[in-house]
Amino acid sequence: MSEDPFRVYSNRVKGLGIRRWIELVGELHRLGYERLRLAPSIEDAGPAPIWFGEIAPVNYFRKDHGAVLAQHPFPLKVQEALRGANPNAYPMFTSRWCNGPDYPWPGFLNAPITECAEQWISKYAKLAIEGEGADAEYATWYTRMLETTSQTGLITAYYYWVPELPNYMYVTHGPNGCDRFPLPPPGTVDAA
Repeated sequence: MSEDPFRVYSNRVKGLGIRRWIELVGELHRLGYERLRLAPSIEDAGPAPIWFGEIAPVNYFRKDHGAVLAQHPFPLKVQEALRGANPNAYPMFTSRWCNGPDYPWPGFLNAPITECAEQWISKYAKLAIEGEGADAEYATWYTRMLETTSQTGLITAYYYWVPELPNYMYVTHGPNGCDRFPLPPPGTVDAA
């Protein structure tokens, strides 16, 4: 009997959901949406830190850190979430809701990854249109990151409690002690 690699997650469903979201971006790249990027972070969103992952086109990302948003693609929804003091209402993936059976949509954890990517494209058509096209440098970096962190690694650009952005990506649950990965290529927007 083979050993279960996903036992490294303290919460299996959350870990699988986060890794699936990370892999979704790689599939979007294979479908021709290489200008889409992942902004992964650990934020303070209640009683415990929560992993968030936003998928957006390169033109929303910072030049000094290619995995951090310079501006959110849905600023009005973010303002509404802040006014309501509910950061989980942001339009993004959050590990807080991973235990729900149909989060972020029915079948997400078990459907073929291509089906999940197509679902994302239909739910976020405007972002998909903006993210269509080639960004070979980022897509190559992303493929390398997926291979290096396979199959359980979870990436994060920053932790809310660390004041400085690191000059690498954090990796948790990575194979063979992999705990960091080089930064992605820069985005296109100057930091505020």
